[in-house]
Amino acid sequence: MYCLNQSLFNIFNTILGSNPSFQSEVHSGKLTKKDFYIGLQNKCLNEYDLYDKNVSHNYEIIGLELAENFQKTEELIDKILTFNEFALPYELITLEKIRQKLKTYGINEKRVNLHKLTTFNGQIVYPPVSNLYYLYVNI
Repeated sequence: MYCLNQSLFNIFNTILGSNPSFQSEVHSGKLTKKDFYIGLQNKCLNEYDLYDKNVSHNYEIIGLELAENFQKTEELIDKILTFNEFALPYELITLEKIRQKLKTYGINEKRVNLHKLTTFNGQIVYPPVSNLYYLYVNI
């Protein structure tokens, strides 16, 4: 469980940065959805999300690091669940909820490295928003 705590901290640290004020809020449990919303505003999955030259210079690419942290966290949850006889029911439910939140958007190495262009009438169509703010509720 300690390793899981550290793994979740790594996810939060990837999103919020290594700002000491955020780190103390993570450890104290005082983070809010708004903190994650703000933290994800200038983050994107990969270099293909840097198509908008008006904002791309403000974006930080975190997709691969985030995918690795998600995978490590899921592996730790699987490991903990193999010893479920030593866990309380509410702990098992909480672990499963965390796993489902991590899997909601399928952030993994394959998706991060995927470069899928959509065309419509011969023109490339990009998503209107390329940052990762949509993850904030699940995070």
